[in-house]
Amino acid sequence: MAQVNKRILMVDEEKDIGGTFETILENYGFDIDYFTDPDMAL
Repeated sequence: MAQVNKRILMVDEEKDIGGTFETILENYGFDIDYFTDPDMAL
């Protein structure tokens, strides 16, 4: 059975904080879609 990565949509206006969370979560095997602009996230 193939492993399926969980996917997270993250929107945060703070680039440093969001980038840090993105890196950490990717290290745990999550696929991250990260945006700093809420309109772009939609």
